[in-house]
Amino acid sequence: MKPLTIAIHASTLTGWGGGIDFLRMLLQALVVCKNKKEIKIYLMIPYTYAWDSCWKRFIKHIVDKCFYRSGFDSYWGTVALDVNDVLREFEKSFFINFYLPHEYDNILKKIGVDVILPIGPSSSNFLSKIPSIGYIFDFQHKYYPQFFSVKEYTARELSFAQLLLSVPALIVHSLQVKKDIERFYPSLTCCIFDLPFCAIPLREWFSEKILSEPFEVLRVRYKLPKKYFVMCNQFWVHKDHITAFDALHRISDNNIHIVCTGKTSDYRIPDYFKQLQAHIDNLGLTQRIHFLGYIPKMYQIAIMRNSLALIQPTLFEGSPGGAAVEDAVALGVPVVLSDISVNNAVEGDNIIFFIAHNADDLALKMQVMLEQKIQRPSNVILLDQAGRRVERFSSRLFEAIEYVLNK
Repeated sequence: MKPLTIAIHASTLTGWGGGIDFLRMLLQALVVCKNKKEIKIYLMIPYTYAWDSCWKRFIKHIVDKCFYRSGFDSYWGTVALDVNDVLREFEKSFFINFYLPHEYDNILKKIGVDVILPIGPSSSNFLSKIPSIGYIFDFQHKYYPQFFSVKEYTARELSFAQLLLSVPALIVHSLQVKKDIERFYPSLTCCIFDLPFCAIPLREWFSEKILSEPFEVLRVRYKLPKKYFVMCNQFWVHKDHITAFDALHRISDNNIHIVCTGKTSDYRIPDYFKQLQAHIDNLGLTQRIHFLGYIPKMYQIAIMRNSLALIQPTLFEGSPGGAAVEDAVALGVPVVLSDISVNNAVEGDNIIFFIAHNADDLALKMQVMLEQKIQRPSNVILLDQAGRRVERFSSRLFEAIEYVLNK
């Protein structure tokens, strides 16, 4: 009997940090399925430039023939280092196929793909006759239209509608997004599968060899303070960094700092990061807030593990807490989390909610974290919890796969 062949449309997810984490979760879930069923998994990645694809293929052929290297090790791959970081553990569980747009359908037919996922709104032009599962991240443009230009808002509306009308099933990060779809598209006929909260780490996150160098070396490299809260968000305006900075201003202990990772740009508000810096200067917090920028995932994980707690002041998310909270829960790191409705689905120990966009309440909850002697779960417990979560996530994902195959 032919194994079930699944293609993961990677370009939907590889352009943003949260997407890369979701790609990892999908692979982890499918690997669990693979342990129970006969499955082949193909990661479909587009070439960056058409003109260099022939050379890449030629070099890959020579390297693979001579050294029997895999897709990650060979020269030709366009997989970015941050993608490599989160997929390396599953390298032997799937195959990589690079493609040019005009080759896409032929490659899928050649390898005998049965189902494709996840097709996002920006990838609707890659829908084929092969059963496909769509994916919508959130409806931020509906709730915060002021963060989008008229052109971008309209483009989102059109691409979302096109996708929803074109796929038999859709996966979403939360029940909240499912409710939004049902609210904004009441006549929709496609089936929506909300995926459960899934804080699932890589095993190497718990290893003392997580870095090629001791954490103290990392502390010197990034000039990290001894006591710090961490924030791991891109500097989108809806992540509400300013509330966290105002809360820190209310904590009198000058030895307490905030360390921020993530890209410092928001194309919608080009001056946003400069505005934040000016605000920090006015508060006199320049020495207590540290911006590391976009750093390797493994460094981010090490910095999170050594923090007092993660602060997540976000005003809007498609998934409970966002990827940063999933990582913190997976690692047993305490979390101070905004009380927006989608975050109610976060499951884990040592989570304290504060009133969203309220710096006074956040400062109070940060102070609680500082005063409590929080016992973090052991690695054994965390891995056991992660195993149960990925089983549940895998089961729900496979419901969607079986649904489109039966349709």
